[in-house]
Amino acid sequence: MKKTIFLKTFRTGTLILISAVALITVFTFASLKRWHKNDLQNHLQRLGLSLQPTVIEKLAKEPGVLDAWAKQMGKSINARISVILPGGSVLADSKAMPDNMDNHLDRPEISEAMAGDASSRQRFSRTIMADTLYIALPLQLESEIAGVLRISMTMESIRNLRHELEVRVTAILLSLFPLSLLLTYIHSRRISRPIQSLAQAARIVAEGDFTPRVYVSDGGELGELATSFNRMVGRQSDMINEMAQQRKQLETIFAAMREALAVITHDGTVLMSNLSFNKLVDDESPTGKKYWEVLRSSEFYQTIQSLIAAPRNHSREMESADRNYLVNFTLLPGTGDFVVTFLDITERRRLETMKRDFVGNVSHELKTPLTSIKGFLEVLEAEVRGSEGLRYLEIIRRNADRMIHIIQDLLLLSRMEDKSFSLNTREVSLSQLVRDTARMFETAVHRKGLKLTLDLCDKMSPINGDSSRLEDMLVNLLDNAVKYTESGGITVRLKAEASHVVLEVSDTGIGIPADLQERVFERFFVADASRSKENGGTGLGLSIVKHIVMLHEGEISINSTPHHGTTFTVRLPLAPSS
Repeated sequence: MKKTIFLKTFRTGTLILISAVALITVFTFASLKRWHKNDLQNHLQRLGLSLQPTVIEKLAKEPGVLDAWAKQMGKSINARISVILPGGSVLADSKAMPDNMDNHLDRPEISEAMAGDASSRQRFSRTIMADTLYIALPLQLESEIAGVLRISMTMESIRNLRHELEVRVTAILLSLFPLSLLLTYIHSRRISRPIQSLAQAARIVAEGDFTPRVYVSDGGELGELATSFNRMVGRQSDMINEMAQQRKQLETIFAAMREALAVITHDGTVLMSNLSFNKLVDDESPTGKKYWEVLRSSEFYQTIQSLIAAPRNHSREMESADRNYLVNFTLLPGTGDFVVTFLDITERRRLETMKRDFVGNVSHELKTPLTSIKGFLEVLEAEVRGSEGLRYLEIIRRNADRMIHIIQDLLLLSRMEDKSFSLNTREVSLSQLVRDTARMFETAVHRKGLKLTLDLCDKMSPINGDSSRLEDMLVNLLDNAVKYTESGGITVRLKAEASHVVLEVSDTGIGIPADLQERVFERFFVADASRSKENGGTGLGLSIVKHIVMLHEGEISINSTPHHGTTFTVRLPLAPSS
């Protein structure tokens, strides 16, 4: 049977009460015994001291009358009087005949008194056959012990008195015990009732009902506990209501999202999803299922598995049911779970394809007439003799070259963006490729008074890549560095990491403002339009660089400070055998 707090408190209080009564009884009886004994001892001591001068006087003058005197005086004071000589023989005794008594020299109180000290002993008397308390006082005549005066009383007299007192004390304690038991019961109830109310309210709260409150009439710790409990339940109720409202708002937003969204746990279970995701996977209730059961895509499966093995944020494009999606994988910190969103970019890709086809077609159409124009310009330059005419022809030639470069870059971008485009990959020594490409810029660097520094690692492992495209990447990075650097120098660093090669191209040029750095890889974007036109820039070089890096499954980043220079960092994966 489950014991309540009341029973525990009442039982404990009762045990304490019984223990207290028992201890009080034992202590009281022991105290009464000690008190009566001490009182009797003091009484005998006073009697002995009052009789001592008389006994000494009679002992010195008329010892023969001491026995009669002792018997008479013993009756008057209700105590036994004995006079013992130094040899131990009894000279006088109020309760017995001295001639019939044993030698008392071996009695401890007598031997101590003979030594000159008052003595007290409680022992059984063989003479009167009773437990007796003795007081022995030395009788001193002219500096010598002439005998011992012993006063004694039986313990029976004080036992009767002590028994009477013990009976009274016991009666008082027994009469107080029921009252104390009642008070213990009331006190236990006062303690247990608020606790029971708190326990009952806590059970109701645990079941989800936050309405109960506990009120305690008296103050103290239980009152503070009840107040704190009520405050806590109130705050919890407010928090639950607020959370429920927020959850409802989130569910509304979640359901209204056009993008498909799902939360996938680290073990591959779909934890939650919105309506758009359910439509995407054609499953009304994918929650609780494994993601490969609801979305049968090898690309998605491989991506999730790689992210579970090495948790991180990731984005990639995927196709599903003839639709293109930009899929974002966002890692939830501390859980290993992922929030996956599917953004339908089919229309965007269709427009980009139309734009790319249009640019490709226009570029092809422009390439032939521009080649003819450049050919005829070369003929005209050979025939025209005037400086004014040559200057005009130079302007035409420069703009024709710029148009040809733009068309070539557009065609290259168009080819790389085509899904059918593939790299001609093989093992490439990037350090040798950097040296060969740097030689192309020696004249331009020398002409501007710059310094080109190569910091390369000769023992670096090769990478898998397309050497022609990687050369295009290096040409565009170095070309930008030379164009936008007027003093100082350009540094190309190449170093190896655990699984990547890191290429850095740094210059001490004009730099790029922080708010423009995110746009440098966009088509036709130039940070300084006037300088770009002056240098013949097309605004496509860095866009080509980024596409080449992405085709090689690498990463590119920029770090630039205006008027101090720019550093482009490219990370490319090493060949698998490395």
